[in-house]
Amino acid sequence: MVSLSLPIIDMAELDKGPAGRARLVGALKSAATANGFFYLVNHSVPASLLVEMMEQARRFFRLGIESKLAISAVRPSGLGYGIMGDRTDRGAPGANAKEEFYYARDGVPGLNEQNSWPAGLPGFRDTLETYIDGMHALAAQTMGLLAESMGLSPNYFDEFCSKPVATTRLVKYPIEGAQAGAHTDFGALTFLLQDSCGGLQVFDKSSNQWIEATPLPGSFVVNLGDLFEIWTNRTYRSSLHRVVHTAAQDRFSIPFFLNGAASYLVQCLPQFLEPGETPALAPTTPTKRLDEGYVEQGLRPT
Repeated sequence: MVSLSLPIIDMAELDKGPAGRARLVGALKSAATANGFFYLVNHSVPASLLVEMMEQARRFFRLGIESKLAISAVRPSGLGYGIMGDRTDRGAPGANAKEEFYYARDGVPGLNEQNSWPAGLPGFRDTLETYIDGMHALAAQTMGLLAESMGLSPNYFDEFCSKPVATTRLVKYPIEGAQAGAHTDFGALTFLLQDSCGGLQVFDKSSNQWIEATPLPGSFVVNLGDLFEIWTNRTYRSSLHRVVHTAAQDRFSIPFFLNGAASYLVQCLPQFLEPGETPALAPTTPTKRLDEGYVEQGLRPT
């Protein structure tokens, strides 16, 4: 482990006029071309809602196993409850199982599943739906700022962010030994709300070592996914990351995954190609990349 840290991106710069916005866009570009990871602070999601989401996650995982199994997902990483842990990236064996609950907005094209909500948890669904609405708005705002960092109009990704395939996951890592194996994320952006336990690590290619993403209260840890490598010919990074949980208490985290409009064509942008250069990565769509990623992790049959 090295003493490097992730950059902190402060959305309060947007309140400081054109100069503040330029500083923010420049900071995003620097983070994106380094490891594609950063803390996001002073964002639009209320701190009280972040606290409430963590409490709702704890409430959910305290339910009896029968109540959770009653809303089991129909497939790995599908909507509803699941137990994961026997797989890491590329299908390799993993560590102790962790519990998960996935949900999404209703009626999203390309997400052909229904949410499954637990019984006996008043306020749970309302809180989670308020949260995912806020995350959609924050993700769209961040995509606009990243578009500017790429020399594009801030509304360039509006279609990509229109009714996107996007999910939120509540995760419980049991005491000591549960992991998430080294992997990259398949979509565009991930916003991680983590508790105080720590354990998230980001691989830094420049030092060939892992950076500890120490929890920062009120922040999200944001990372770029594989689609940004396609758009930018690998100029913006989708970096390996993992969770190594060694604390003597349960760890809770809540990632929000923005994968994009299901059939949106993601392809290399011309400003990231030299004359005559061929893109390093083939065009794809969000749903195609998701399916490929799940196969790579051994979660779905080929």
